[in-house]
Amino acid sequence: MIKTVCPVCHRPIAVSLYRTREGERFSCPRCFSPLIVQRGEPFVLAPLAERGEGGHLAAEELERRSA
Repeated sequence: MIKTVCPVCHRPIAVSLYRTREGERFSCPRCFSPLIVQRGEPFVLAPLAERGEGGHLAAEELERRSA
């Protein structure tokens, strides 16, 4: 398990080591916000709804890599 902080509600959460791949999607267990793993090493979480400009292209690329 990796202990980190939800980027939406800023509460501590634990994420399974199996979810450290780029593009893995899950929800915060406390605020239920959809999150995506932007990087596995170092571990970086991002909210799905707020990826900024080019976020759709980045999401498509991450989906392609994980397929």
